[in-house]
Amino acid sequence: ELADVVLECTHSTTSDVSRLQPKDKCLVLRSGEGPWTVGRQHQPNMFGRLVPDEATRSCISRSHVVFSWQKTALRMKKMSPNVVLLNGKPVPPQQETLVPNGAQIGFCGQDNLTTFVVFTAVIRDPSAPAPPLQPP
Repeated sequence: ELADVVLECTHSTTSDVSRLQPKDKCLVLRSGEGPWTVGRQHQPNMFGRLVPDEATRSCISRSHVVFSWQKTALRMKKMSPNVVLLNGKPVPPQQETLVPNGAQIGFCGQDNLTTFVVFTAVIRDPSAPAPPLQPP
């Protein structure tokens, strides 16, 4: 089954993500399974690996963001009161925002400016009859 989207953690201020296996730093989103809620409550083990510092990890809400696949586009809705950056710009709360291929999604800490964990969205081209998308 093809993955429509892989969200790969490409940066963490409290963990060396280059040493992690893809299964430990990637979220795979498949069409027909969404919407997908991302947060401490939904991926506790992954966020425990990516953000081992509990004080920093507490900046990730239990339900931080929700992704949905609509037609051929990935959308994100910020559920958290904490700042989420999409390609360096704040995401408005409770509004669906288009997430383009290659987008950087950053969760900000208590200063609401500095990202402590960043994911890159890798979106499969729906017209390409490619083999299953493997996490990078």
